[in-house]
Amino acid sequence: MKKMFLALVAMFVMSMSTFAQSEDNNLQTFDRLANYLELTIDQMEPAKTAMAQLNQSMGIIYQLNDPSKGQEAWEKIQARHKTTMTNIL
Repeated sequence: MKKMFLALVAMFVMSMSTFAQSEDNNLQTFDRLANYLELTIDQMEPAKTAMAQLNQSMGIIYQLNDPSKGQEAWEKIQARHKTTMTNIL
């Protein structure tokens, strides 16, 4: 349970820093995270896909002008991402 919580926090931090880092740094960060979590090959691709979906969703939310809609959308996206990552791990 602790490992899963740390993974979710790390994924969130990694996704937040995506906008500030280059693609190479993102791959290095993901590789370190995958190594720390001891992800299998079968888990790595779904985790990369889930992170890409989260990053894309965050970009869409960032473009919203209405904070209340953004908050609601973020809560839904966050819940979906947690469920996805729980299933992967």
